[in-house]
Amino acid sequence: MLFANICCYFARFLSGMDLMIAAQMHAFRAIIA
Repeated sequence: MLFANICCYFARFLSGMDLMIAAQMHAFRAIIA
């Protein structure tokens, strides 16, 4: 149960990082264009 909880938290953390990176790339493109 604890292992599944940690995996779920890690997956959520990774998806959050992907969202942050995508937002930064979008802002970077908007600044350039």
